[in-house]
Amino acid sequence: MRTARTLPMLRALADNPEGLPTPALRALCGGSPEACFSLLQIQERYGRVVRAGTDRSRSGRKAHVWRITSEGRQFINGADPPMTELCLWTLLLLGGIASTTQVRMALKDDGIELTPVQVRTSLWGLAYKEPPLAELVQPGRAGHGTAGVWQLTEAGNAWLVQELGEDSDESGTSARLRSGLRSGLTF
Repeated sequence: MRTARTLPMLRALADNPEGLPTPALRALCGGSPEACFSLLQIQERYGRVVRAGTDRSRSGRKAHVWRITSEGRQFINGADPPMTELCLWTLLLLGGIASTTQVRMALKDDGIELTPVQVRTSLWGLAYKEPPLAELVQPGRAGHGTAGVWQLTEAGNAWLVQELGEDSDESGTSARLRSGLRSGLTF
């Protein structure tokens, strides 16, 4: 996710190709050492940073050294649309209502590999926007193999219509997703 704590940290790593130790990054992300390390681990799972060894901090303790990856550089440069935007466009393409699994599989069909947690978190992010762009209409049951069902809201549809009008890029996934709106899929 693009947060106020993530971007400065990733930009600092991009400016320091040799890498930076966790204590140096802590000053950028704020919070406790545990919160900073947790944020770095999340970025590591997304493939944006890697551990490049250890270094002794000023206190004499060992600290992980982190380096940015090419995916991390793409993320800070905005080369890929945010996951929430991808999930919103995909929800539209699927008729405005779909399960978490259906959204993930449609993205996979377009060559975008996201984990179930990434899709679910993105959809919840859309639901918590003000106004909500998507809503959970049927909760899933963890451990029972049933995924939640999500629906595009009127505000979500309005946002997509606005985006369609502002962006004339007609390549790749975005063109396929936008064609759904052009063909009359409105909710």
